[in-house]
Amino acid sequence: MKEEEKMQKIGVVGYGNMSSAIIRRLLAQGYPPKAIVVANPTLDKPSMKELKKLGVEITSDNKKAAAGADRVLLGVKPKNIVTVARQISGVLKPEAIVDSLAAIVDLDIVQRALGPDVKAECVMSNLGAEVGEATTAICLGNKMTRANKEESVGFYKKHGAVSLQKNPKMMNAETVVKGCGTAYPAYFIREMARQASPYLSEEQALREAQQSFQQYFELRTPHNGSACYPAQVVKKLEQACISLGWSEEQARKDIEQLFRGYFELVKKTGEFPDQVIKRVATPGGVTARVIDRLEAGDSLAHAFAAGLTHAEGLGQTISDALNKELDQQQAVDASVPASIPALPALGSGVKYLEGVMHDAVSQGVNGSQQNLSDLSGSSIHSLKPLVASSLHKHGSSESLLGGRDFHSRSFSGLAGGASKFGVFAQPRPLAVAPAHRSAPVASATQKLAQAVGDAAVKVVRSLAR
Repeated sequence: MKEEEKMQKIGVVGYGNMSSAIIRRLLAQGYPPKAIVVANPTLDKPSMKELKKLGVEITSDNKKAAAGADRVLLGVKPKNIVTVARQISGVLKPEAIVDSLAAIVDLDIVQRALGPDVKAECVMSNLGAEVGEATTAICLGNKMTRANKEESVGFYKKHGAVSLQKNPKMMNAETVVKGCGTAYPAYFIREMARQASPYLSEEQALREAQQSFQQYFELRTPHNGSACYPAQVVKKLEQACISLGWSEEQARKDIEQLFRGYFELVKKTGEFPDQVIKRVATPGGVTARVIDRLEAGDSLAHAFAAGLTHAEGLGQTISDALNKELDQQQAVDASVPASIPALPALGSGVKYLEGVMHDAVSQGVNGSQQNLSDLSGSSIHSLKPLVASSLHKHGSSESLLGGRDFHSRSFSGLAGGASKFGVFAQPRPLAVAPAHRSAPVASATQKLAQAVGDAAVKVVRSLAR
């Protein structure tokens, strides 16, 4: 790995199956843990604790993971991708590349949520990435340059084979072949084991079935016409790929790579086929649909077609909902209310925040955590008119939120906004004089200011609902 590659900062938002496979591979290759920041809603799950032990910074703050990153992996669920993309868009570096791992969502929607100038791409890969034997397809956004393309291909080549998909509409087919792909070797090895001698144990039958497939790939040539079970399965898988638009050569390469990835994965994890299928086949997902059709007796070509139809249907449903969400949010961003009355609630909201500031200072960082969390809860109602009026009527998110990083000006901005509507004659100062700020106090103040800014953004977003 080149030195300049080691220094690239990787931000991960959503630590699921795919993003975790990518990060595990990077760490196994010697990628510096300090160059990776992973954000996830829950930090106490085993995979997050594992990262922390390895020296990777973990956080529940999505913006913290994205800020300053050279590459951001969006590993959140498809239904959440617009909310998260909008959330991080303001902290992205100008040259950052954002990888959407939710290939079922149209790249145009992700681009719209991130902003027109963000370098974005859609990536479909599989669990083989964990062992450097993935089968990955990349669809580039219109802001990606030739240098960006080479950088992305180089990044994903660390995880296995890479191909570029020029047609965004083919990403659903890529999902059927590549995204679901780790489950296919598992399924057919399991089926072969079921046909084995009744005198073999299940474990022995599975081991022999896997060895049969491994031997086939070790011995075969592109023109091998063997009639053995592995050869029949591989041929049908290739034909199913061709039915979705693959060339013969690409179908052969992809299927061989899928098996190679599976062999290396189970070699590392010791998993049985059923366990691998369970990891890949999310209930109601595309892989589950393909496997269900195979178990119902459908041919591979028909099962792949059913998977593609399901992927397109899911993608359309999710995309329609996300487009509607974007329309609503952008309508709020563009609206300018004629007048918003100065309500006493505005003053009570700011006074509440001032009280929390005092608590944060007097109790320290740890003692103020409950108060900090309250900012996005009980004070939302009283803050809504203030935030809406300051953002829309006065058109200055900078003065309200203290800039994109939400530093200590957040509180001053809120108080200043209230004063514009006659709640206070003078903008209230910060509750803590700079001369009296110790290190713990400064930390508490910073955390509070961050929470104030986050609460304000949540209020603005909620106006669209």
